[in-house]
Amino acid sequence: MQVFALYMLMCAAASFLLVRATITEWLWSRYPYWLDSYLSCTACSGFALGLIAAVVGGWCFDFDFLGFAGRTWMAVLASGMSAMVVVPIIAWAQTNALIQLGGGLETVDPSTEFQDALAAANAIADRRAHPEA
Repeated sequence: MQVFALYMLMCAAASFLLVRATITEWLWSRYPYWLDSYLSCTACSGFALGLIAAVVGGWCFDFDFLGFAGRTWMAVLASGMSAMVVVPIIAWAQTNALIQLGGGLETVDPSTEFQDALAAANAIADRRAHPEA
């Protein structure tokens, strides 16, 4: 169970660093559209990061994962599938905690009208869908 917690927390931290962290903005602000879309999905990136964590942890350090021997593909697949579910939950909790603490994330002012927030979200989506415009 300790390896499970280690892998999931490492994947959640890596996901945050790859997509949202201010300290790595120089990196993620230059992603091509397809990579930005993939990494912005915490379930998608969680799966890939879970696979990487299990390969490194299993093959290099021989960590067993949920009863599977560390050097088996079953452990790698189980880690990826677990991260697909757990990383979005941790990312959600982390994002909400940062918003509550007022640190590092842009938030919509609660007093903003719903239509204004919807227009802003649509503008962001349009910029992401058509980056060359």
